[in-house]
Amino acid sequence: MPASLQHAVTRAMKGRDGAVAVLGISDGALLARHRPDFMKSSEAPPGSAVKPFTLKALLRTGVPTALCRRTLTINGQRLDCSHPPASEPLTAADALALSCNSWFAATASKLLPDLLWREFNAAGLTAGVARTRDALILQALGIGGVQCSPLALARAYRRLALDQSKPEPQFAPIYEGLAESVKRGASIAAGPAVLGKTGTTRDGAWFAGFNNAIVLAVYLFHGTGGAGAAPVAGEVFAAWRAASR
Repeated sequence: MPASLQHAVTRAMKGRDGAVAVLGISDGALLARHRPDFMKSSEAPPGSAVKPFTLKALLRTGVPTALCRRTLTINGQRLDCSHPPASEPLTAADALALSCNSWFAATASKLLPDLLWREFNAAGLTAGVARTRDALILQALGIGGVQCSPLALARAYRRLALDQSKPEPQFAPIYEGLAESVKRGASIAAGPAVLGKTGTTRDGAWFAGFNNAIVLAVYLFHGTGGAGAAPVAGEVFAAWRAASR
């Protein structure tokens, strides 16, 4: 199967600039990759692909809900929500599925900075302790104060996949949100039976996710997570399904 996965990665990345890491969930073995140099060593802000870990920190303090205010500006950056309007407060799972920046900004602004830093650090992401409220929000959104390589993000999502096999009820909204992101959110191009999340920043486009056997992270230098990185992931997951029949 690794040969077919590698072929799928190479085919999916044809004409695209970026890096991919595909790992086995059971043992963490590197099964396929693209641009191994960049995959391992180069770091960039992961954007909304970091939100499952932000949500994990939030869920440790309770089960937050908040109303989407649609518009959001932090340090001069417009970060308005692009999902359909919601008239009722969003649950944690819906906020993750819709990647609601307004919800994450409102709830994460109440977090202790050390708590978010510890969550990111435990996941293997490179982060510091936010010193201001705005810095904390940008970190929670994956735009500033946190970076990772594609390999590091794949390993972080592998931890999520492993934790799903021994679920703690308080973290159920993370997995529900990741599943719904692929069913009806920006990650839909990743395909069926996948849990994952896109991310788009000024530095590039991300997708990270997993099925029952493999986990992957895609990073593109240009484009968006939904239109660029998620379709790459979709080709790789499709190759895994075909090889598993």
